[in-house]
Amino acid sequence: MKQHRIVLFLPLAVMIGLFIFGYITFTQTPAITNEELVNHIEFTVDTNAESDGSYSVDVTWHWTDFPQDGLSGDDFIEIILLNGEMESVQGTITSEHLLLHQSEDIIYDNNVSTETDNGIAMRFPNEMRDNEMLGPRGNISLYVKDALDDDIHYVQAIYYHTWGGIVEDLPHHHSIVDFLGEQEGLRYWDIQRTSNIQ
Repeated sequence: MKQHRIVLFLPLAVMIGLFIFGYITFTQTPAITNEELVNHIEFTVDTNAESDGSYSVDVTWHWTDFPQDGLSGDDFIEIILLNGEMESVQGTITSEHLLLHQSEDIIYDNNVSTETDNGIAMRFPNEMRDNEMLGPRGNISLYVKDALDDDIHYVQAIYYHTWGGIVEDLPHHHSIVDFLGEQEGLRYWDIQRTSNIQ
């Protein structure tokens, strides 16, 4: 009879041990805030030469964690063309297209951009909508038409994440940094990535 107790006790002990281990692991995982999200995002910009002499540009981002203070605010991606001295220059950016993803599904689609003082910007929401998380994962694709011009050496992408306030419409030909600084109660951070197109 004692041999049967081991058969019953051992699986029960393993289940209790796994439950306790899982609970301790879950409660010890540090939660992040929107401010700390800057350290939990994968953000890249890639360029590829096309047969017509233009360059395709693909900007992607993916949050590797989620802020405990929730999804809120709107984010911006600014695309800037730079010369060899890393100064902004004029160029032709076309066919800009922003997609937000959840798993393999496209849950948001936008092809509207705003000209800024240095390039173009595309805006997208961070929110929960019908069990969909908009904002944490997406990409922008576009083309730089006159990339063979000697003045254009790099494409820079800047990701602006906002929270804690309401963002008005971005005016045309305006600095995003100045614009975000003018929004009452708004907090933000930005990260930059640059890709060589020469």
